[in-house]
Amino acid sequence: MTPERTPARPNSPGLPGKGGKGGTAPTLRAPGSGSPLPIPSVSRLTLAALLLPLLLAADAPAGLAYTPPSAPAAADPLGLLTRLAGLTVAAVGVCGGLIWLVRRSSRPTAADPGAAGRLVLESSLALDRKCSLYVLKVDGQAVAVTTDATGLRSLALLSEPFDDHLDRVA
Repeated sequence: MTPERTPARPNSPGLPGKGGKGGTAPTLRAPGSGSPLPIPSVSRLTLAALLLPLLLAADAPAGLAYTPPSAPAAADPLGLLTRLAGLTVAAVGVCGGLIWLVRRSSRPTAADPGAAGRLVLESSLALDRKCSLYVLKVDGQAVAVTTDATGLRSLALLSEPFDDHLDRVA
């Protein structure tokens, strides 16, 4: 005769999470018997206290004895710092080169004066890092364009006899 395990009642007021003060211990029932038998509970601490002396007393066979490896040699601090400084300088150099290349490639270049087209860049002048002045030729008319960091700032149509006005003022 083997004992049968019966689960605790699911709606028991003593189960955790149901408002009770703790769960009921599972019980064993002998077949044909109505009286429950308590299951002995063994704590982990008791189990460890019983098994630890047995594990410590066991000797390993001679061929299976563990020997720790020797400690590796200490790293050279001067070599580590030299590599760190060299790689830092190289990374900063690569980043600086990429920034220079992107800025150089994003600037508009002066077009061929003899190029055919409705819009031709006559000249450009960088006023500071973020502001620029461009003189464009649009269908034979000269146009001054100013830009800043936010984009196009102003457009001004320059009359054809602009040079004559400068001569008169000077």
